[in-house]
Amino acid sequence: MVEELDLRAILDTYVEDKGFPPFHPAMMTGLLLYAYTQGVFSSRKIAKACIERMDFAAVTGFQKPDFRTISLFRKRHLAGMAARHIRTYIATGRQKHGTEAATHAKNGKPGSLIAAMRDKLKRGGWRSPYRLRKQVVEPVFGQIKQAMGFRQFLLRGLAKVKAEWQLVCLAHNLRKLITAAV
Repeated sequence: MVEELDLRAILDTYVEDKGFPPFHPAMMTGLLLYAYTQGVFSSRKIAKACIERMDFAAVTGFQKPDFRTISLFRKRHLAGMAARHIRTYIATGRQKHGTEAATHAKNGKPGSLIAAMRDKLKRGGWRSPYRLRKQVVEPVFGQIKQAMGFRQFLLRGLAKVKAEWQLVCLAHNLRKLITAAV
C-alpha cells in the first residue's frame, strides 16, 4: 500500500546536512500505518516495539547490532586509532550492582575481542580509565531523567535544544549546590 502513495512532496525535502541521514519516508509511513492497525499510537511505544517485537522489526528492517559490526568497525579504524594513540574499549558484559566487575571468565571465547578486552581490563586494574565510565556522566543522566523527570526535549532545532539542555544542566547543578549547602 505504501508503494502506491505519492511521497514526492516529502522526498523533495529529504536532505540532512548533519548527523545520520533520516529514515526513508516510505519506511516511516509504512511503520506508522502498521503501528496504527496494531493499536500502538505513541512514538515511544513504536520505538520500543521496533526493538522488542519481531513484527515491527520486520516492517522497519531493524536488526540488533551484532559482533560483526564491532569487528568490521575495528578492522577499518584500528590503524588510525593506533596512529593517534587512542585506546579502544569494548563492553565485556553487564556488571550487576555490588559485583566487582563485568569481566567474568565465561564472557568471550578464547581469542575473541571480548576475551582480549577482559584481559586488558584485568591488566589495567585500578589504573584503567574504563573503570571510571560509570562515575563520570551516567549517574548524572540518571538523576536528570529520574529525579528531575526530564525525559525528552520540548523544543525543536539544534539551537533551541542546546539552550534547553543548558537550562536542565543549570537546574541540576543548582539542585546539587543547594543540597550540599544544607
